Amino acid sequence: MLSEKRNTIMESIRDSVANDTKGFGISVVDIRIGRTDLPEAVSQNVYDRMRTEREREANLLRAEGEENARRIRATADRLQVEIVAEAEREAQVLRGNGDATRNDILGKAYGSDPEFFEFFRSLEAYRETFAEPGTTMLISPDSDFFRYFSDVGGIPKDRGSKKKNR
Repeated sequence: MLSEKRNTIMESIRDSVANDTKGFGISVVDIRIGRTDLPEAVSQNVYDRMRTEREREANLLRAEGEENARRIRATADRLQVEIVAEAEREAQVLRGNGDATRNDILGKAYGSDPEFFEFFRSLEAYRETFAEPGTTMLISPDSDFFRYFSDVGGIPKDRGSKKKNR
């Protein structure tokens, strides 16, 4: 009843009923099948087959979706690695250029006024040494570390006499 032969079956039934009812003065023009009830076992079998087919299609679509998701994730992971590697390479180049520029500037500064440069480096050393609160150091007052504290020019008293004699 659910096949392509439905119209042929309805015509066959119509012709059979028309022949049987001629003697009663009834003329059967058309017969339509509105509902077809199948036995419960057949209905359940049809339903199970339909459900199995839909589950198979759903599993196929899920598998295709998972494959697409894996492909997209792999592409994204590869792009991430490439982008990070390129960024790190650029960062290294920029750091190298910055270090070269810094070294050039420091070299010129040191060359133009070596005494100031030594004073500046001493200040940096003081800052790094005393950065942590509670730092305790035992150093002789005539140590080179404190040479800029003993004389404004940074020349220790014993070295000042040597420079004056030269």
